[in-house]
Amino acid sequence: MKTAFINSMCHEIRTPLNAIVGFSGIITANAEILTSLIDHLLVVANLDSSDAPLLCEQTR
Repeated sequence: MKTAFINSMCHEIRTPLNAIVGFSGIITANAEILTSLIDHLLVVANLDSSDAPLLCEQTR
């Protein structure tokens, strides 16, 4: 009976924990993407407000 209780408790704890770990991975990945997007927006905003000329390269 003790073994059944421990197995049941392990299952009851592991299932929600797996969901938390999965969602935290998604949140981490999305936070990195969002940080990158904001960094790029700041670069564009700095270029827009700068008086420095932009160097253009000809593409083929």
